[in-house]
Parts: sequence; structure tokens; C-alpha cells
Amino acid sequence: MTVQLFLLGTMEIRVGDTILRPPTPSVGATLAILAHAGGRDVSLGELLEGVWGGNRPASATSSLRNYVSTLRRTLAAVGSAAAVTSIPGGYRFDAAIEIDAHRMEQHLADALEHRHAQRVDRARTSMDAALACWRGDALLGIPGPWAAAERRRLHATRRTLREISAEIHLDSGDTRTASAELEALVTADPHNERLRALLMTALHRSGRRAAALEVFRATRRLLIDEVGMEPGPALTDLHRRLLTEDPRALPRLAGAARAVETFTPPALPEQSAAARPEDSAPPVGPAAATAGSVPFARPTRIGPRLVGRTTELEELRTAAARVADTGMSGWVLITGEAGSGKTALARTLEDALTRENWLPIRVACPEDEGAPPAWPWAAALRNLVEQGHIPDPGVRPALDPLLAVDSPIWTHPDGSRAPAPASGPARGREATRSDDPAAGRFRLHRAVDAYLTQLARQRPLLIVVEDRHRADEETLLLTTHLAEQFAGVPVLFVMTARPGERTGVGAAAEARLARLEPLRVQLNGLADAEVDSLVRAVAGEGVRAESIELIAEKTAGNPFFVREWAELLRTEGDSAVRVRVPAGVREIVLRRIAVLPEPVGEVLGRAAVIGREADTEVLADLIGDADGETVLEVVEAGLRAGLLEEPAAGRIRFVHVLVRDILYAEMAALRRSRLHARVAEIVERRLPGDVTALAHHYTAAATPGTARKAAEYCCAAAESAEQRFAFADAARLWSQAVEAVRRTPENAPEAAVVPVVRHIRALALAGRMEEARTHRGAALARFESPLLRARVAAAIDIPLVWIDTDPAGCDRDLLAHIDTLLDQVPENEGALRCRLLVTAALELANTGEDRGRVLSLAAEALARELHDPYLLGLALNAKEFNSYHAAGRAAVRGADGRELLALAEANDLAHLRIIAHTTLMRSHAGLGELSEAVRHATAARELSVRYELPALAVAVEICEALALLVAGRAVEAEAAYRDWGHRLSVTGFWGLGDLIPVLARFCLCWHPDGRSPELAALEPEMTELHRRWGGFGWIILGRAATIIADGRPDDARAVLADHDPQPTSSYMHELQLVLTGAVGMSLNNRAWVERAYHHLRPGAAELAGAATATATLGPIALFLGRFAAYLGDMSSAATHFADALTVAERAEAPHWMAEARSAAADLAPATPVDP
Repeated sequence: MTVQLFLLGTMEIRVGDTILRPPTPSVGATLAILAHAGGRDVSLGELLEGVWGGNRPASATSSLRNYVSTLRRTLAAVGSAAAVTSIPGGYRFDAAIEIDAHRMEQHLADALEHRHAQRVDRARTSMDAALACWRGDALLGIPGPWAAAERRRLHATRRTLREISAEIHLDSGDTRTASAELEALVTADPHNERLRALLMTALHRSGRRAAALEVFRATRRLLIDEVGMEPGPALTDLHRRLLTEDPRALPRLAGAARAVETFTPPALPEQSAAARPEDSAPPVGPAAATAGSVPFARPTRIGPRLVGRTTELEELRTAAARVADTGMSGWVLITGEAGSGKTALARTLEDALTRENWLPIRVACPEDEGAPPAWPWAAALRNLVEQGHIPDPGVRPALDPLLAVDSPIWTHPDGSRAPAPASGPARGREATRSDDPAAGRFRLHRAVDAYLTQLARQRPLLIVVEDRHRADEETLLLTTHLAEQFAGVPVLFVMTARPGERTGVGAAAEARLARLEPLRVQLNGLADAEVDSLVRAVAGEGVRAESIELIAEKTAGNPFFVREWAELLRTEGDSAVRVRVPAGVREIVLRRIAVLPEPVGEVLGRAAVIGREADTEVLADLIGDADGETVLEVVEAGLRAGLLEEPAAGRIRFVHVLVRDILYAEMAALRRSRLHARVAEIVERRLPGDVTALAHHYTAAATPGTARKAAEYCCAAAESAEQRFAFADAARLWSQAVEAVRRTPENAPEAAVVPVVRHIRALALAGRMEEARTHRGAALARFESPLLRARVAAAIDIPLVWIDTDPAGCDRDLLAHIDTLLDQVPENEGALRCRLLVTAALELANTGEDRGRVLSLAAEALARELHDPYLLGLALNAKEFNSYHAAGRAAVRGADGRELLALAEANDLAHLRIIAHTTLMRSHAGLGELSEAVRHATAARELSVRYELPALAVAVEICEALALLVAGRAVEAEAAYRDWGHRLSVTGFWGLGDLIPVLARFCLCWHPDGRSPELAALEPEMTELHRRWGGFGWIILGRAATIIADGRPDDARAVLADHDPQPTSSYMHELQLVLTGAVGMSLNNRAWVERAYHHLRPGAAELAGAATATATLGPIALFLGRFAAYLGDMSSAATHFADALTVAERAEAPHWMAEARSAAADLAPATPVDP
């Protein structure tokens, strides 16, 4: 059977009448890559690159195999389990498949063929079919480099589709449709003269000559005002013909490809982008040059010379003026591909504002792996202090993690030294608990905020964050915090970034910053005139026009590539440009290096091993240059060639990371390994405190002889990262330490256990819980000592805000290990035993086994005996999630939540404060006290935002949607759940973002008698949930309820044939009980009703399901009343309906109040209820 894959919108798989969605985004990415290969073998490396690119985790290979297994299980549900075939070193998609993107492209090709043959009607039909393939944004929510590149390609095709569609409508005489489409396209691309010419033609042919002429006048004003130029000859000629009533059609372009004239500002070779004021300082170096006389990359040049970008620079100047005039902050995001001139534009602005008494602060994100977390901000702030901008005494101590010489980040650019790290990989405690990471991060961020505010009150600040896409997690979090906090001070944030190159944290940071409504400046390729100007400035005025056209075609206007081609032209002449050069800039860079003097290329390759930026003394040591003369000659040659720049005295930096990467890749792996080892020895001698660089180089050396030091420095660097709260970086470094210990000759378990445990914990703190659990399971088999195995088993000792809702997710092997370890670990290891108890209790929390509750109570008693506040908080957290074994426990959870909150506040445990508020949120929601629940949800959200925990912030926002549901505001509630589900999926809670909104709709459609068209309409969604989530009792019962609502009780019985109605202690315990009784009534199953009635009676004062703060079917007492009436106990029914009225009044839910009164009135007169 043919598999249909839909990429042009939310990703879907269709086989026959069945529609599936990938269980996770990463599974979707894997499917898309395999399916797109069209039956071709896809190597494991190709899949890893497509799903993760350069950011792949240590467990990427095992994760990818899990994705394939999940994909096979998903396809097995529709009879296509054999679609994915394993091959040596990879996989192949063997099933017949149809992809909507391919169908769309075929329709486009058909439309062009019909148009060429002048079959206009058929062309229009094919084009309409192509456009109809689109259901939304392509590959929506699918991550990874492959998906990003394919998404860009497909959206570019969509723009082409719309343009050709307008032309075909124009061909067919449908000028109304053509005009409307062209007006939308012109709005999106206002400088595109070709689109404006088509719009003028369409308007004129529809009899709107005046409107067509107005388009020309508006175009002319736009071009003159914004780019200082008149319209081009084609548009001017069309205008003349329209004036003379000669509306000849524009020449038709063959095929889909066409040259689109996009006008951007003209180049000004004799000046940088901003025209210099007459009273500004004279240029550095020789007399002012004329166009074409400026030699390329002369040593006196300061920074890259900017060509064009006049409009963009003016936008930046306007934003700066607004900040200076209002005293209010603002921020700008400059985006563009590598080499598009982002840094050049930002530094040109910096030069201009510095002359106007602004204080520039440059936060340069490094592009090599050796930089420690938050290094860009540490370097920027230290630079400010060295310039004499001293922090206030009250702020200075809190800045020590960034400024102090003995901080985890040792000075990198100025060469200052700090104490060497302690020897051995097992530095420090296994986990920092009394010094709460979230609280420490918050204090540090507030201190930076206060320091920069102090400076901004003296003069305006320009903060330029260069290459934000390269930023580590802590740099992103601090930058985001500052951008959100600055308001009433004159600070202009300018950030540069490459589009599409961001991590999950980077995407979340951009989403938060987007709310500040930034000025977005997108740098596209240079216009042809600007390419001409730049090439002539580099290679001289005598360059032939044909060579410039060839360069423009090859480079697509990318300024860096234009410079590279122009330099090739200057050094080797016109003939070199015409020679067929292999694709990419690699060959160009290597050609540039090949013509340099003999030692230059080799020495630059050594510098590339050091990193994007290198200390010249380290480089001299590396090549054995005792007097430094060889390095000096190489630096001068590199400067003249435009390959290097000097960011500070004694340091060199590759102008572009591509140059460094190409040189590095050219070396054999063995040579790179030896050079890394040599660099590590030199750095250890010269800069012994630079543990991050030492960790990088010793790890890259990857030999048994360097393994011990690699382990030592990776542990030290990981400690440093954790002190910066950069848990993702810490996890990577701990993983490297684990592998380094494996390479040591002794590979001692005692040396390995600390990095193993810290790696697992760092993964959990970074939000990568699935990876943490996988690594924990693998590590348990590595150690024989009970104490070492116990430390591994208890490695994930962090409180949880939400548990895995799948009982099958319980790790039975882990529980077996813990059972054995509790018998082996001595009583004097109380803290370790407590962590084992908590770990086991949380593992059992959703299984329906009472043992989890017993273990959590034992952990609580032991933690109280130990007087350890953190362990007590963990135990109370485990106790809460094991309290859903019975209805009516909301009040007990509330008491524990209040104790947990007092404990967290007294001991400054920020994470536990958030957990306490979420516990109280659920407790109050279960009792129907929604205003209190929302208050605690708001507190949890505010703390989550403050401590940079965005996933938690989104997770607790569900309480606001629940409050709308309880209030009976159905339309608003459904929209709120839908919005929440989308935002939750983005944070990584994939699946729950789909599951809970469906549950909410089910609750909103519920009707007391079970016969509701709205509820019946949910059958497809409940069926889909059943397929995806398996045997959850409430999902199976909910699916049966929708079938019953459709009047098909026999079909409902068939669905429930294998269902065990015995209630479990799962997270959705109350909902399952309510549905058991309600479905039992509908199917006349008295045993089910009796069982539900018995187990629900303790919860008479609560809302069914609301104790999870997700959704609710209403007061439990309402259902108890109906069950009692069904069972013939009318007196109890009357009491329950009275209780239901009380709960509904407390919840301020008028629809449930009315339902309780109506139900009571329907009872026999002998059992009246006071309304």
C-alpha cells in the first residue's frame, strides 16, 4: 500500500484512510530524510548530519536507532512495518511513497509546460493544483539542518509559484486575480521592480490606467527616498508606453528560473557605508583614495570595509537616535548568511556612535570549541573594568564569577593567569545543592543588569552581540535576561546571527526576544552594481565586465565570497576566474594560500588547530619560532592577503571562520591529533588556568598518553560550566571526561564514577531527561561496587514538575538494581539511601503500584532524620506524585506543598520553590479553588522566567486554561488549550502538547446523559490518541464514550473488550474512575458503576481530574449522585448533589451549579435537596 507523506504543513503520514503524525519531531525528521531519498540508501552519517548537524549529542547514534524503531512501530499500526529497511551502515525507505512536495513541484512543471505551449487554461489548472498542496508552513515543527534547508527551498518555491500564478492569470485575462496576487507580492517585496511592472500591466489591462500610473509614481518615490536612485529602464519604458497608450506585454520569461531585479543601495567605493561628516577625523593611512585605487586588505585597514548597506545603516542610526531621544532601550537583530557583512555593519554603527559619546560594548561569541560558558560576557565586562568603568561596591562581589581572577573563567585575551585546577577528574562534590544553581544564576544576572544600568545612566550604551548563533547557553540566557530587563535606560542592543543556526535554547531565546518587537535587518546579497564596485575596489578599475558578471553569478552577492573571487582575480587575472573551479569557497581559499610565500600556509594551518583566534606566542612555540620572526612574517602576509586580522595586541584571528575550518580540514587526522597535544602542552605552561581550552585540546588529541589530562581538564571545565549554570555545556564536558577516563591505561572505576554521575545529572538539569535515563541504565552495568552503582542509580536527584504519563515508561531494571542496592548500601550512607528511595518512588509514581507511595514515605522519614532540606524537598516531591492512588488527596497535597514552600524559602532553594508552587497549584485546582490555583501558577511562572527555566514557565500556564474551562467559557478555554499545547510542544514536551488539548475538548463537550453530537465528533481524535498512547484507561474509556455518544453501544463494547476496569493509581486516576462509572451506566454494566462509586466517594469535595491541573469533567459529587441514583440509593444521591452544588459554588462555575440543581430536582420528591 502506498504511503503518503505530507510536508507542506503539519507533517502527516497517510495510508489509506488512516492519518498518523510522527510521535516526536526527531522521528519526523528521520522519516522525512529517508522518504525524501526516494529509495536510495541513506548512511548513518547522513542521517546524523540531517537530524543534528554539528550539534549532535554524545548519544546521537543510539537515539537515531531509537527513532527508526519508533518509526517502524508507527508504520506497523497501518501495515507498513517493513517500510524502513536496515542496510550496512544505514537505512532505506522501501515502501512506495508519495510526497506532497514532489507533487507540488510536478504541478509547477506541468503548468510551465502548458504555458509554453500556450495552453493557458490547463496551465492555470496545474498552477492552482500546485498551490493547493500547501496546508501551512513546510515541515512545521521538524528540527535539524536538513529540515531547515528543505524548508527554505520549499518556501522559495512557493514564492515562485505565486509569481508565476499571477503571470498565468494575466495571460488568461483574469486581471482581477492577477492584480490581487501581485499587490500581495509587491507588499512583501517592495523593491522588486519586475513585480511592480507586472502589477502595472495587470492594472492597465483591467481598465485601471490611473492606478497603474500611480504604482509607477509610488515606486519612483520609494526608490528615490530609500535607495537614492531612479527606476530602472524596463519600468521606465513601461511607464512611457502606458502614457502613450501602448500597453505591449512584457517579454515572457521561459521556465521557472528568472532574474528578479531587487534594488538595494548603490556601492560607494570611496567611503565606508556611512558618509563621513565633514568634521570627522580623517581616514587612517595614506591620502583619501579614489574609487579603484584602494588596495585589498592593506595592513592599515581597520576592520572589514563595508560596501552598500546604506539603507540598513540608516535604519540602525534611526533606532539609536530613538534610544538617545527617549532614554528607553531598544534592540535590533541583524541576520544574514556567513559573509554577508553583519559584523561590518555593526562595527560601522559602533564607529559612528562612539564619535557621538556612546559607550560601545562588544560581546563577541567565539566560533571555536575551546571557549568556556558565558566567556563573551566575561571578556566584555572585564574590558569595561580595564577601561576604568568600575562597578559600584555593592555590585562588585556578585560579579566575581565573571570578573574575579580566580573565577572558573580564566582570562583568555590578555594573557593573565589564574591558579591551575586541582588534579584528578573527581573535583568537588557530586552536585551543588546548598548553593542553588537557579538562585545563583539569578543573582549573577541581576548584578550584570545593575552594573550596565549604572553605566547607562552616565551615557548611552551600544551593546553588540556578535554571532549570536554561536553563543553558548549561558551567554544566550544572560543576553535574553538583559534585553528583557532594560526599559528606562538608553541601551541599544544589536545582535548579529545567521538565520536558522540556533539550538533549542537559541530558538526559545529568540521567541522571548520577539515579544520586544525588535527592528529586524536582513542582509541579502549585494546588488550587481555593488558587486561591480567591490570587485573594482579590490582588483582595480581595469577588470572586464564579463569577469564581474561571472563573479556576481558565482557568489550570489555574498560580500565575503565576492572579496575572495576578486582577490583571485587580482592575483591571477581574468583567466583564473574563467577556469572551472570546484564548488564552494574551499578551493578559493586554498588557491589564495598557495600563492603566499612557502611557510605561510603551513603556519596558518597550525594556527587553525589553536582555534579561530590564536595567541601569537603560543603559535610561535608550536612552530618552534624562538625569536617570533617567522610568526611576524606570516601575520603580515595574512593581513595583506585579507585572511587574518589583529583583534588585540599579540593575537591574530581568521577573518572568517570558513578560512579556519578549511585549513583545519585539510590536515590529516593524525597530524591534527599531534598538534592538539602540542598546543595543550604549550597552553598548560603559559596559561595553566585556561581549563576550557586545555580540555578541548587534550580531548582533541585523543591518545592514551593525553587521556588522563583530558579527563582532568574536562572535569575542571565542566565544574566551571555548572557554576555558570550552563548545564548543556557541562553535560558535553562531563561526557568527554567519561570517554577520556576510558582511554586511560588503568580506567579505574573510582575515577570514572564522578564524571559518569555528573554527566547524567547535568543531562537532567539541561532538560534532556530521556538521555539522562538512557545513560544511567548503561552506566549501571559498568560498575561492580555497590556504592558506585548506588551513586549511578541515584544520579538523577532533581525534583520533577511533571511525571511520565506512560506507565510502560517505568524502568523495571532500575527498580531491581535499587532493591538489591538498598540491601547492600550500609545504614551510615543515609543520604545515598534516601536518594535511592526517592528515585524508586518517582519511577513507580504512575504504575498503579502502592509501593511507590510506601517508598516516598520512607524517603521522607529518612530525610527528616538527616535534617537535609534538599533531600526532604525531593522526598515531598516523590510523595506528591505517589498520592494520586486514590481520590480525595488534594488537601493532603496542599499541606505538603505549604511545608515545601516554607522549606525552599528558608533555604534559598529556587527550584524547590517552583515545585512547591506547582504542588499548591494542583491542590487548589483539585479543590475547585481556581483563583488560588492561578495565583500559585503565576508565582511558579514568574520564578521559572526569573531563573531561566522556560519549559517550566510554559507548563504551569495550563492552569489559566483550566480556569476558563471551569468558568464555562468554552470558546476561550479551547483556544487557550490549543495555544498552550503548541507552546508546550516547542519547549520539548512533545506529545503532551497534543494530548492535553484533546482531553480539554473532551471535557468541554461532555454531557450528563452521554449523548452529545459534539462529543461524538471527537471520535477520530480519541481514536488517534488510542493508537498513539496505547492502553491508558481514560483514553480507551474516552474513545468508548465518543462512540456511545454517536449511538453505537455495541461498537463501544468491542473497543472495551480487553479493557480492565480495575482503577489504577495513575496520574489520571480520578478521570478514569469517572469515565468507568459513566460508560458503565451507558452500557448497563452495574459492576463498573459500583466500583467507580466506591473509589470516588473520598473525593466528593473535589473536581474530577482537576488535581492534575490539566482538565476536569466537573464536580466528582455530580457523578457520585448519578451513580448512586443508578444503583437505587436516592438518599445518597441527594446528598451528593448537595455536595456538588457546594463544590460548584466554590469553583464559581454557574453551569455546574445549574446542573447540580437540575439533577437534584429530577430526584423523587421524597428526597428533595435545598437549592
